[in-house]
Amino acid sequence: MLKISREQMAKMSAGILITFKTQLKEHIRSYFPVQSEHLDDANLLVFIDEAIETANYFAISEQAAIQSFIDHTVLLGRNFHQNPLYAELCLPLYDKDISDNIHRLDTLYDNTWAYLDIVRGKDASHLFLAVSRLKSWLESAKALGYNSLNIHEIINAFNLVFPEKYKAHSEKVHIDFIREAVSRAIEDNFLQPASQLSYVLMAFIAGLNFYHDKLIIGVLKKDTQALSVEHEQNARYEMLLNAANNYLSKIITSARALATEQKKD
Repeated sequence: MLKISREQMAKMSAGILITFKTQLKEHIRSYFPVQSEHLDDANLLVFIDEAIETANYFAISEQAAIQSFIDHTVLLGRNFHQNPLYAELCLPLYDKDISDNIHRLDTLYDNTWAYLDIVRGKDASHLFLAVSRLKSWLESAKALGYNSLNIHEIINAFNLVFPEKYKAHSEKVHIDFIREAVSRAIEDNFLQPASQLSYVLMAFIAGLNFYHDKLIIGVLKKDTQALSVEHEQNARYEMLLNAANNYLSKIITSARALATEQKKD
């Protein structure tokens, strides 16, 4: 079985490395069309590089195991192992009693799909409804305005936007997630309560590390470029809302197009 460690990646001939990454790229486009449709090859390859680096952190080097790890990264978000919502799912990654990486990833797969089948629903119907609800919620939140953050109000927003995911976690897990997401919002220079609240809701849907996930920011070049140079907080809030709306709209469009194609088949 082919293994690819960090050291081997450095020494590997360009041709073999390109072939492997091309296979991964084609795999993602084939199996995850909604997530990858609007992403160019350059950003998709960066996403693959980052996922391989994270897999190497867990000493995952077999080709099949790397592919599986990347699948989970698409489904759960960049650095999904850091997300408090997925702590129980990721226990196999830290289980020293599992020495075989294929077994490790198979166990992760079983955990993840037992969770996703409940949370996402058939054909990800719950998820796509949540994406639509989040678009509406962001618009209403902007109109209402928020001058402070209240953990229980945020948890209630989770229930309104994505009730299936909300019900899958305890209050303690939600609180841990919110604290981590707010901390990351501050690190990313979103200092207003309203922008932090929007950031947390996006993280709940798209992954804790969504703001640095190439699957997401790679399709929002203009938005992210503008955010990278803008420091005024009101402007950053507006830009975050625009970026979130643009991304969610693309996901909805892709999902509808895929559903139409599937009905034709």
